[in-house]
Amino acid sequence: MIDLKIFNQLENNFDFLNYLSEKNKNIFIENANYYEFQKGHILMNAEEKFCDIFYMVLNGSIKVSKISEEGREVVLYRIGKGEICIVNASCILGKTVFSATATVEYDAKIIAIPSYIVSNYLIQDSKFQKFLCSNILLKMEEIVMKFEDVTFKTINDRVLDFLELESLRRNSNIIYITHEELAYEIGSVREVASRSLKSLENQGVLKLDRGKITILNMEL
Repeated sequence: MIDLKIFNQLENNFDFLNYLSEKNKNIFIENANYYEFQKGHILMNAEEKFCDIFYMVLNGSIKVSKISEEGREVVLYRIGKGEICIVNASCILGKTVFSATATVEYDAKIIAIPSYIVSNYLIQDSKFQKFLCSNILLKMEEIVMKFEDVTFKTINDRVLDFLELESLRRNSNIIYITHEELAYEIGSVREVASRSLKSLENQGVLKLDRGKITILNMEL
């Protein structure tokens, strides 16, 4: 169960909650649970089904990735404040299991509700249906863009695009990330990412340090 203060915060980030009937609102409050997870926590594991619990992100950032048997990771999309995981939702509503891992990237506040609350109550609400469709389309767009980047863009362009977005997201020109982590982000391998970074450093675009990249000039 969550208190009204937490529910009010949820209403500010998940608009559909403002339109629930009094009955469904009470059912939601009585069955929801509030959690705080630190960076690195595995929220959902690729070897498990995500059909029992429905997760809603109140704050923080979660990355959803696919990891191969060899340990190579590709980040599919991220979940931020006011969003849900479409892998989680598809498992609950469509009984479709997709192997993926969800990891807390920045300390997160999460609301978890039993899946039957979604399938028996929320799914009947038109506002929730719109919210769900909007989230699915948004995350599918991210996945398609990731595919297009890997297929059509050069490695240098992919590195620059990632660093620019990450700089805006963190509001800093200093990105704390290893070469291996960056390779995961752009769908490549560490050796290729390292060569690209060194090339960009030689061009005066960035400065490399251990576990840190400083952006000097994005204009090539």
